[in-house]
Formats: sequence, structure tokens, C-alpha cells
Amino acid sequence: EAGAAGQTHVISASSVAMPAEPRGGGQASRAKRRLFTGHDLAELTVEELAIRHYLASGEFTCGLHCEGALLRDLFGVLLFDQLFDTSVDGVFASRHQDAPLDLGTEAFYPARAAALDRRLRE
Repeated sequence: EAGAAGQTHVISASSVAMPAEPRGGGQASRAKRRLFTGHDLAELTVEELAIRHYLASGEFTCGLHCEGALLRDLFGVLLFDQLFDTSVDGVFASRHQDAPLDLGTEAFYPARAAALDRRLRE
């Protein structure tokens, strides 16, 4: 700061946040909250800020922001037979579905309890 030509401003990520705004030319579906790191004033999402923080600590050499896809994919691979069990009534209306209709509801587990419990014990 002392060597800077002109006035300097110190900004911390915890004190500067701007409301969600479309990124990339008005694509409303890709709205993100904007943050600034305070070091280089780069525009970052909270996920990018967290990755940058952990990489800077030196304890990590890479970071991944995947919105839970890793756990969701692992669930799909390990429990594929139980997930796509066609003996459960009324959960497949079309052979083109990518998931049963009761996935994410309270009805999912009870309809497959025995098969899921057996698989989890394996």
C-alpha cells in the first residue's frame, strides 16, 4: 500500500457483496452472487472464494465445485438396482425416465426398504 501510486482501498470479502445479477451477457438462468477477495478485486462466487482460500493454505493442491454431483453419482452407481426397481408400483410412467417418480419423496425408502437395507449391509 505504501508504494502504491495514488489512493488505496482495503476491501475484505466479508464486507463486500453485491446482489445476484446475470453473468455473461444477461443469461438470467446463470445468476450468481458476486464477491471480491480484497487482494486482487477479482469477481468470485462463494465457491471460487472457498477454493482459493484452501489452495492458499498450502494443505490442498486442487479443488472441485460440483454441487453434490459426486455423492449423487455415487448413490446412483452403488444403488442402481434398487433405484430402478421396476417392481415398485407406479414409479415409472415411461421407459425414458431418468429416475423413479418417488425419488426425493418420503415414499422412496419405504417402497424399497428391504432391498436398500440388504444392499447397505453388503
